[in-house]
Amino acid sequence: MKILSLKSPKIINFSNEDITAKISHQIFTENTVGVDTPINHAVLIILSEKNEEGKFLLPIDQQAIFGKESIGAINEIKKQIAACSQIAENLFSKLKALNFQLKQISELNDIFEKYNENYKKLDFMSHRNLFSDLINSKKINWINEIIKEYNIKSVTKSFYNLIIDRNKYTHGELMLYYPSRETILEYENESRNKEIAIVNSDIISSYIENYQELDKLLNKIETARQKNHK
Repeated sequence: MKILSLKSPKIINFSNEDITAKISHQIFTENTVGVDTPINHAVLIILSEKNEEGKFLLPIDQQAIFGKESIGAINEIKKQIAACSQIAENLFSKLKALNFQLKQISELNDIFEKYNENYKKLDFMSHRNLFSDLINSKKINWINEIIKEYNIKSVTKSFYNLIIDRNKYTHGELMLYYPSRETILEYENESRNKEIAIVNSDIISSYIENYQELDKLLNKIETARQKNHK
């Protein structure tokens, strides 16, 4: 039985004693389609050193904070999370198309009834909820044959977390965390509170792997649908 598990950005829990400073700049530019475009670069700094007057000092290692190497690392992760947003949109389109086809199966009418009123306005998460209801209903034998290969709870949870993380990647701000020099993401969580979390290539790889597994699952169901409901 296949179990899906998604690694999400790791939330940083700051203590009440932590003092931070956020600095943004546009020192460098990049040439895109023949136009020099400023590169936004933000750094979140943990302040620890104080001067004789007891005021916090900003770190003086400007190369580590603002150098091209740091900006290059941030831009690489930025490209990767942009790709995550794009593949999530692809998955959304495929899920909408599959749900629409399943809507034509009379045995599933009672499940679709509670979604019918605003069906055309359903967002990604709503379509995921509908899909979860469909596969958990066990009403269609050929769907059951596919789903029994998976741990259903892990599938629905992975789908949920993939959408939540897509929102973080789409709307969050990527920054450098100093002094650890990790890439971090600032975003609003589901409660509309700001969170800051570490995001790296391992987390991005997990996102892509889960996308691929969910994409395969939708493909399997669509192939079986075409075979059983022509």
